[in-house]
Amino acid sequence: MNPVQRFFRRYIFSTLRIILLFIIINLTLFFLIMVAGSMSDSDTSFSVQELSGHVTLQNGVWTADDTALSLMEESGAWAMLLDQNGTVIWQQDLPEELPRSYTSGDIASFSRWYLEDYPVLERVLDGGGLLVVAGDKDRLVRLGLSNLMSLGGVRTMLYGGLGIVAANLLLVVALFWRSTRRMEQSAAPLMEGIGKIAAGQPAALPETGELAPVQKALNRVSAQM
Repeated sequence: MNPVQRFFRRYIFSTLRIILLFIIINLTLFFLIMVAGSMSDSDTSFSVQELSGHVTLQNGVWTADDTALSLMEESGAWAMLLDQNGTVIWQQDLPEELPRSYTSGDIASFSRWYLEDYPVLERVLDGGGLLVVAGDKDRLVRLGLSNLMSLGGVRTMLYGGLGIVAANLLLVVALFWRSTRRMEQSAAPLMEGIGKIAAGQPAALPETGELAPVQKALNRVSAQM
């Protein structure tokens, strides 16, 4: 492999390393933003799995323990339990305007989306029945299939993600500009020396840098001429 080929191969590999580095950095920063978003306003975020463990059937009656009540109170949430017919058999702070009975179509609809603008989560309990948990529609949004998250947390992730993308775009431009400048600085004397030799003029190229072997060879050719 001649020096020119080695130079361009090194340049290509350097570019690929920069791209790989940025991918790793972006993924890491994105993960950190997700964690920061989930931790912000953590008092208004909870999972339906966590709540379902505190709603139990005792002596034929569904009850929620103090932990469940505290979780819902802190998050401004409410909950209801539906039997196989879609009838509410237990509820905690269920808004008055909402029905006390739901069809299978209603359940399928709000299981995918929202119930009357309330972000809801569902979970089938071991004792039977469908637990439906809804958050404060002014404070919480549905995140995935099993979590409610605060609007503040969502904004943190959104703005943080946009900031990371913008910062990385600027860094990519800066690094590629620096790499291009380095290549230009290495190649400019070489091209100038070739031009002088072609014109029959002596060339004295600096024998340093990545293209030093090529510059030495051109200096020898110039001396022989």
